[in-house]
Amino acid sequence: MRANIPQKKNAGYRNQNNGIKPNKKKGKKRKRNSESNQLIRSIECPICNEIMRKKIYQCTHGHLICENCKKKLPRHKNNDNNNNNNNNIKVCLCPQCRIPMENEIRNLALENLRNQCISLPCSYKLHGCEESFLSPELTKHEKECYYRPLPCGELKCDWKGSIKEYGDHLIKAHSLIKQNRNEYAQVLKNSKGYNYPYWRFLHQCYGSEFFVRLKRLTNGNLLVTCQCLDENYHQFQVDVQLTNPDSKECNFFRSSQPVADIRSTEVHLAANGPAVLIPTYIIFPKSQFNPLDLRVGFSFHIKKKGIDSKFSKINGCLNRSSSSSAGRVQSLNTGPVIEILDD
Repeated sequence: MRANIPQKKNAGYRNQNNGIKPNKKKGKKRKRNSESNQLIRSIECPICNEIMRKKIYQCTHGHLICENCKKKLPRHKNNDNNNNNNNNIKVCLCPQCRIPMENEIRNLALENLRNQCISLPCSYKLHGCEESFLSPELTKHEKECYYRPLPCGELKCDWKGSIKEYGDHLIKAHSLIKQNRNEYAQVLKNSKGYNYPYWRFLHQCYGSEFFVRLKRLTNGNLLVTCQCLDENYHQFQVDVQLTNPDSKECNFFRSSQPVADIRSTEVHLAANGPAVLIPTYIIFPKSQFNPLDLRVGFSFHIKKKGIDSKFSKINGCLNRSSSSSAGRVQSLNTGPVIEILDD
């Protein structure tokens, strides 16, 4: 005797050939996906095979072409004997039937169908974006899309590319060395003799890349920024420490800040954060400070929520002489002072 095994409502059932029939709901989804794919293919340009996102043109035989490809078509003299007045006018030929496209005929019906009924994928799909919208909403999305092209930001560099390519660009074009660790400590020297020295670091840890910068601004302050090269930047924070290695006193500044988005500009970070902005006089006495021969002890530690259980909450400066153990604490306007560590 065979036991009657109850089957779930949404489960597939076996036919006489012991095959499994798919659910009706899944079949409907597949039909919808195939229909949407067919609609998208109907608005693909036959020349570049890209979706016609702007104006759609056609010849008198109905062959379609996108606006970008139409602009690239070579122009030829009009050899139509019926129009003697237009023999000197150069026109472009249809790439498929080779008839002159004298008048710019647009397919408004297909443009309206695309704008109102077809969800188009984001232009930066190859860079990682998986969103799709109707044409009016898609324009707004692409202006703010996280995967849109990213400018380099370095002086005299016109490079633009995806966030995934940004780390490789810094290595190849700007000679940065990527280090596979989440902490760094070294005494930095202004070997180039610039009035406003600038140091950069590229680190990889926790499966993400981080771009760290230490720069002296024109107003004399030191700016430390740490930016993550993916959209999970809010999961990280950075602990920063700056010291004066040439001072007899133990002058150092410690701060803990969230990691910023790579798209935030240096001006925005200096004004609104998250960044560490340190007046130079706190670490370096005015009488001894020389930007052309600057030496600064710099260290940072990148931490991730859920992995590093103890997140530091420090923001302030400790100036302690060798003879005094009490020290003098100064707070800055870079965030609330929660705790000052006295080593």
